[in-house]
Amino acid sequence: MMKTLFLLIFFFLSGFSYAKSFKLKRVKVSCGKENNCSDFKDNFKSLRGEYADLDHLRTILKLYIVNEGIRNFNFLVDSEGVLFINLIPKKIVTSVDVRVKGIDMGYPSVLPLKEDDYLDDSKISRTKNMLMDIYKAKGFPNVSVIHSYVKNIEKGLGVRFTIITGSPIRVNDININSTSDYLKSILYRRLSIFKKKPFDIQEVKNVVEDVRILFLGYGYYLAQMTLKYRVKNKKKVDLYVDLQSGDLHKFDIRLDNQIISNDEYKTLLSDTVVTYKRVLNNKIITQLIDERLKSLGYLYPTIDVQTKNFQNDNGDKVYLYKVKIERGQRSFVSSLEFRGNYVLKEKFIKKLYYKNALEQASLNIYDEQYYKNFVELLKKEYIQRGYVNIFIDKPQIKVLPKSKNVKIIFTVREGLPTKVTRLSIKGVPTELRNLLLEKMQTKLKGSFNPVSFKEDLDRIEVELKRQGFYFSRITNKASNNFVVYNKDNSQVSINIEFDLDKRLFVNKFIIIGNRKTRTKFIRREIFLSKGQIITPDLVDNSQTNLLSSGLFSSVNIRPVKNVSNKADILISVREKDHGLIEVAPGVRTDLGPKFSTSISYNNLDGMNKRLTFQLQVNQRFDLLALDEQRRENSRSLLEYSTAVNYSENHIFNSPLDFSTSLSKARRRFFSFDADIQKVALTTSWDVTKKFSTSLTYQLETISQFDSTFDREHGHFQIGSLTPGITLDFRDNRINPTKGAYINLSYEMANPTFLSQVNDELEVNYYKIVSRNRFYTRIPNGVFAMSVAAGYQKNLATDRKSDGTTAGYIPNIKVFRLSGMDIVRGFEDNEINRLVTNQDISEARVDQRAYMANIKIEPRFYLSDSSMIGVFYDAGRVFVDSYDLSDLRSSAGLSFKYLTPVGSLDFDYGIKLLRKRDDSGKLESPGRLHVSIGFF
Repeated sequence: MMKTLFLLIFFFLSGFSYAKSFKLKRVKVSCGKENNCSDFKDNFKSLRGEYADLDHLRTILKLYIVNEGIRNFNFLVDSEGVLFINLIPKKIVTSVDVRVKGIDMGYPSVLPLKEDDYLDDSKISRTKNMLMDIYKAKGFPNVSVIHSYVKNIEKGLGVRFTIITGSPIRVNDININSTSDYLKSILYRRLSIFKKKPFDIQEVKNVVEDVRILFLGYGYYLAQMTLKYRVKNKKKVDLYVDLQSGDLHKFDIRLDNQIISNDEYKTLLSDTVVTYKRVLNNKIITQLIDERLKSLGYLYPTIDVQTKNFQNDNGDKVYLYKVKIERGQRSFVSSLEFRGNYVLKEKFIKKLYYKNALEQASLNIYDEQYYKNFVELLKKEYIQRGYVNIFIDKPQIKVLPKSKNVKIIFTVREGLPTKVTRLSIKGVPTELRNLLLEKMQTKLKGSFNPVSFKEDLDRIEVELKRQGFYFSRITNKASNNFVVYNKDNSQVSINIEFDLDKRLFVNKFIIIGNRKTRTKFIRREIFLSKGQIITPDLVDNSQTNLLSSGLFSSVNIRPVKNVSNKADILISVREKDHGLIEVAPGVRTDLGPKFSTSISYNNLDGMNKRLTFQLQVNQRFDLLALDEQRRENSRSLLEYSTAVNYSENHIFNSPLDFSTSLSKARRRFFSFDADIQKVALTTSWDVTKKFSTSLTYQLETISQFDSTFDREHGHFQIGSLTPGITLDFRDNRINPTKGAYINLSYEMANPTFLSQVNDELEVNYYKIVSRNRFYTRIPNGVFAMSVAAGYQKNLATDRKSDGTTAGYIPNIKVFRLSGMDIVRGFEDNEINRLVTNQDISEARVDQRAYMANIKIEPRFYLSDSSMIGVFYDAGRVFVDSYDLSDLRSSAGLSFKYLTPVGSLDFDYGIKLLRKRDDSGKLESPGRLHVSIGFF
């Protein structure tokens, strides 16, 4: 409280002589001898510039104090335009340690005080109170918590909390009052585990609640328990439980046909007992079942209820309800009639009726709830056409003679349409007013639609903000003159009054909260520049762009009005921890058990330069992805991949992004194993939000061993250059629901780019790959399709005396359907066979190779985080020539669990046409695939 008063006094006394606009030329910051001021000096530099008055400066400084972790603060502006700031920063919490002296009962892993927070007395106090409350609830009434500070580490402090538990209160005796000895014995047995142990009131309550739920499951629906306790001698506590109503309820339900199951009827009746806390009678039971059957279209059921009371072997009173149900036949709607409708024709209304009907009503089965819902739906349809006086009677249900079917009659009283007789917009210039009127659906002398009028208001408010009137608002929304109807609601007068305020332009940027990220980076990533008109789109897009960098847990951008029609852009950020260590053990159907880890730092030099080290090790369950000879003779081999990646956005302050990686891997392929070393350099440019280009240079050295064919044994060097373009129209890059993704790449590998060339082999080819995905929304789901195609050609020259080419495309670079191109339902060695039944790795590709792949998959939501889908996949690889009629295909089911990094997919595919291998063995029927975010 004293600190707050201290700050306020300085705010009101410092620089009080500035009543008009002024300009700050310099900022001088002092933090005291023991504190590091470098971060604050950099941030406070952005305060230089013009201010409307001292209140304007004071507003900005208050925001700094809230966000910058400042403990004490005062300032002074001299006549030369120099701002002097004296402050004492809060320390940063470098560690939080909890130690227990006494019995350790545990504590939350997340406390109010966290590492990397500013040291805050209130958070320390809340942490101590939380720890004390936890231990008091666990039976330690004399617990105390003290805190201390660990040795000062740079500008931070470690905080240690010591819990001194003291002696616990222990449970001494358990007393249960109940008329049911059976229930009493169960409850006593469950509570007896607490005897002589520290009294944990929450655990005792949990057990009592668990037992109550258990009694409900047994049929004791009216069982109620009240827990009390009494402390004795500050060391012992006696528990008292009052258990009321040990009456048992049983249901014996006999059905003529199970349109509704026995369990559903029992749940309906038992829930009624629990909800109303009373014994059921024949009338109530009959009414409940009749209403349930009526909701399904059974209007004339026969329900016989008999009630019997007796005492069971445990001495409890039992209510036995015997119910016999004959539901009869469903009642159908023979005709729908609409009376009094002139504006909306019967044909239109019936179409509206069936379009929105659920299954029962759509089949013309009696559905009373839908009739009520349709009345509101029809009203909305009239109101949207300006008939605000619309009235629709309650639907009439007429039973047809000699039949159990019905006729439904809807009677409509349309009234007169409401016409707009006045449409006034005040407070804006004429030219701008005309623009707003153009954008409104509501028109003078037209019909008044309250729904579209509300949309109009949102639309014109947004338009004014887009025009630069950032703080404009409608001032009379709550007044009586805003929308005025005449007596019979046939006419409406609309009067919209705006306070435009000023059209705002960017003055300067004030950035706070960035302790490690450089101000230069934040300025670069926003879409606002000095002198530019401020619009919500620019502000929102800037905020989104900063969040997408991954450096900040929160970003808040808002204009603060300055002199004249200028505004300062206040950017307040909260940084994430930039270092990350991940460990991920797991199993993949193609790779077997695997272990992967990555260590990354995402903000080198405060400019979002990223350095990552990755390692993965795996060993295959089986060798089905290898050729037959290697399956029989090959030893088990541990595969691995390790990589160091570096990336930087806007290298040398250009629009280009740059990344490079060094990697080494050992992998198993169909007809050989290989050690692969690779260096890759990639430059990319996001030309627009939807269009990007890239250029990658890659140099690989490959040592192949354990090969089936001699030509695949040895050393290869492949240098390539790959330009690519991407069009991304998806609404969400992780879990898209609409839009398209189009990618085209062209890889060139030849000696110019350091590919191998000698008497034995010349590596010289090009490869074109197009991968495209399309998404569109369907009812309760998404229709997704993927189309991929590839073509590669060998360009090596003839070198041998027999006229054959010395060059061919190394097998490691030949198309192979795997990963995102897999045809689900096939093993790797099944889908990568040519039309001749030869695996593509066994073929020497010295001319051309082709790849085709298509996936079609309607997906349907099970919940917000899961989907189920059916799919059709087709694909194949070809050498020298291709025929799309030879594609292999599959169909199957897909289950997707949606995560923030993509969907976790479980796909089971079944081959649509199984074939035999060279030995005559029939292929497997299908296969399960597990993957993350491929499609």
